[in-house]
Amino acid sequence: DGVVCRAEFKIEEAFQVFGITVEEGMTALDLGAAPGGWTHFLSKQGLRVDAVDPANLDEEVKKAKNVKHYKMLAQEFAEKYKDRRYDIIVNDMKMDTNESIDILCEMSEQLKTEGCCILTLKLPKSNIQKRINVARQVLARRFETVQIRQLYFNRSEVTVFVKKLRNGTE
Repeated sequence: DGVVCRAEFKIEEAFQVFGITVEEGMTALDLGAAPGGWTHFLSKQGLRVDAVDPANLDEEVKKAKNVKHYKMLAQEFAEKYKDRRYDIIVNDMKMDTNESIDILCEMSEQLKTEGCCILTLKLPKSNIQKRINVARQVLARRFETVQIRQLYFNRSEVTVFVKKLRNGTE
């Protein structure tokens, strides 16, 4: 009831497992937002959400007053709105793990100092542990906290939580 898609359960579980709390006035950036499950969850928590995806959002999600949809790719958004800063950045895009990590690292410039990111890594059929180890190494150069877990609602994927950007340096 009131759930846009199954993905909404993944972000709800991630918030619980990683102990993410929301305060009034916080902002979120949802990369690859369509159909809008993660955006829906974030907006219900009271966050102002910029939802980025060239595809359409669910009608219920589009109606939320604290959601703004940008019909473009994440890379286009990063270039056009590079001065914006967010408390939380999320990404559940279906793409190669290395590409997902690259996009997150690029977008981390828009993360506030005490902010956090949630990323789902879609894993290939082989070399799974190698992909996870590479992700951890790359992200550890940019973030102080890197946690990778397979959550109950994950399928062939893991959820990554990163926090506290170190002044944008590697």
